[in-house]
Amino acid sequence: MIKVYYVLLLVGIMLTIGCARTIQIEEAGFHFVKTYPSTEQVHPYPDLPDIDPGVGSYLKVIFDTEQDLEALAKKYTHHLYFNLQPCTQIELGYDLWSGGVFKSGRDKYAVYIPLSYEALFKHASGYGALDIDQYIKTAEKDGVCIIIGGGNFGWGNLKSNLIVVPARIKSGTIVVSDL
Repeated sequence: MIKVYYVLLLVGIMLTIGCARTIQIEEAGFHFVKTYPSTEQVHPYPDLPDIDPGVGSYLKVIFDTEQDLEALAKKYTHHLYFNLQPCTQIELGYDLWSGGVFKSGRDKYAVYIPLSYEALFKHASGYGALDIDQYIKTAEKDGVCIIIGGGNFGWGNLKSNLIVVPARIKSGTIVVSDL
């Protein structure tokens, strides 16, 4: 019985090692949009429609990568997403907003961040264990970043480096600048 346990443990470790992929992304621009896209999502959550969260205008942050994000997402994730989080939070976890990753031209991708402070506050408030006031203060002080991620329910995952979003949270508003 003990031998079977060790064999299963070894197989689990072998499946996990080498199945975590890190991708490098770089910001390639941003602009304001009034609508959320309805097509071109890269490796979306199955059977979940792309719907506009209905929170007003968005900051469309465009990024690129030299790696084949679509192929890696299909191989290593169940679905691909992004998190908006304080820049000092270097791992995926709690977030101010999250959503799909979309194609934005040849070899470019985009994420859509609401320009509504209330939407971010309401989204982050959904995490019961999170001290929302402290989390917002951290984001105000340290700036906000995006990270791309995805997992495959047990055997693999994909994540990117953080990139700084050209926006700051200040006194209950979102201020966009060309950092």
